[in-house]
Amino acid sequence: MDDRPAGQGRGGGRGAPGGAADPAGVVRGRAPRHLATRERLGWVLGLQGRLVEAEEELAAVVAERTRLLGPDYSGTLSSSVLLARVVAQRGRQEEAAALLADLHRRQSRLFGPDHPQTRETGHLLDGLGNG
Repeated sequence: MDDRPAGQGRGGGRGAPGGAADPAGVVRGRAPRHLATRERLGWVLGLQGRLVEAEEELAAVVAERTRLLGPDYSGTLSSSVLLARVVAQRGRQEEAAALLADLHRRQSRLFGPDHPQTRETGHLLDGLGNG
């Protein structure tokens, strides 16, 4: 159990280095790990067939990663692909295809057409009949 006064983290201070507040924990690295864990939770919920919960969790992760790290951050892209898969599993193929098409364009621009992630997204899009 942590016996420090409320608001004092492991670094002993209230803010990020340089005194700036860092409520999301980005500077100290907590947020990316936390979001990776939440992404895995969404993936597992999907595997369990709990698709509504999976979609909610993954949508929240995508939104937070986009806000903190940008839409082209690799983690944002990977979470978005998982979200598109769940959307497709829920029977919303057109919405999933639109998400995947946007992701495929961004991955092609960022990584190139032969990158494994770009190819995987292309295959998913083809599987929906929209490639």
